[in-house]
Amino acid sequence: MVEVSVNTEKPFEIIPDVKKETLKTGFFIGVIFLISIAIVIFLQIQVGLGFLIDVFAVFGTEITGGQIALTIIALFLIFAIAVLAFSYLSIKNVKYSVFKDKIMHKETQALVLMLNQEVPFKNITRITFSRSGFLNKLLDCGDITIDLTALNIKEVKLLSINNPEQVAQYLQGMLNNYNATQQMQFQEQKKIEGIMERF
Repeated sequence: MVEVSVNTEKPFEIIPDVKKETLKTGFFIGVIFLISIAIVIFLQIQVGLGFLIDVFAVFGTEITGGQIALTIIALFLIFAIAVLAFSYLSIKNVKYSVFKDKIMHKETQALVLMLNQEVPFKNITRITFSRSGFLNKLLDCGDITIDLTALNIKEVKLLSINNPEQVAQYLQGMLNNYNATQQMQFQEQKKIEGIMERF
């Protein structure tokens, strides 16, 4: 969700849409589940699940086809819950604060500050957005990539941002304003130096 503050002292906050990211992850888990069911049905028709019963019989364990199916479903549900929880928690506490001259990227996990990264505008070379993928287009969200220079990292990706085109345009406008201000300050400094050299 993008929140624009009217007060110029407060930063422009960019917060990933947790619901949409969780929905996308759930969709992919559902697709994997359907593919898994199709594979199990194919194996049942072509080979039969009796080979699994024979494998367990070697170890002295009696198991039925229903128990095998329930075990597979239970394992998949545990996997799905773990993936959804990880996806939710990894994006839940991500926040980008845009100031006049920098972007602050903060992430917390389990109430502990894990990442506090400052991205100065002077190190930004390009801002692009992407809405690739069926779900991103359907949900009107996407990713914004900020390419960097002269830092330890080459780019910062803002994931699952609502209205990525508008947010990218806003960030580009902020970057343009910063660059124009820096250029004016440089020209003023040169003028002052030129005047001082005359005396």
